[in-house]
Amino acid sequence: MSYAIIRHNKLRSHAAIAAVGMHNGRLKEEGNVDGVRSHLNRHIDGHGNKLEPGRGWLNKPIRDRIKELDVKVRKNGVLAIEVMMTTSPDWWEEFPEGSPERRARGNAWMKEQIAYVTERFGPDNVLAISLHLDEKTPHVHAVVMPLVQKIDGRSKSKEPKWKLDAFGAMRGGPKGASEIAQEYG
Repeated sequence: MSYAIIRHNKLRSHAAIAAVGMHNGRLKEEGNVDGVRSHLNRHIDGHGNKLEPGRGWLNKPIRDRIKELDVKVRKNGVLAIEVMMTTSPDWWEEFPEGSPERRARGNAWMKEQIAYVTERFGPDNVLAISLHLDEKTPHVHAVVMPLVQKIDGRSKSKEPKWKLDAFGAMRGGPKGASEIAQEYG
């Protein structure tokens, strides 16, 4: 029996984001990666534009978006969330590697992952979607900003402001993460 798998990881610092960028962009050597197949990996943003991983490739858009939307960042705030999506290995192994059926299934699956993440978080909040085909089980990493518009009840202004709100983006913490897992699977 095959399973859909989704995992979320809160990123609270630019160092953590840089480490994720190094892994997702294959900018450092990984023990479980087949370097011969790394050229098959793909990286795009929430609008489908191709991305080229490099130094600071995730931190720069985060800093730019924070500045553009005039977001106040809390000291312990979540700057981004990494979402990892995959299936159990047996789902991929139903068709031989390299077969047209497996390629078609993989392409359809990738489109579903992109649609899910962009619909769930909004295309402007999806900084990068990385498809990894160079490991035993293909999977997708998405790095998203948990931006939501809120009216600050303490402020005299009733204008909504952009805030980094992982709790809201995740629909209320662990319970919300469980709902997302149910929705995804």
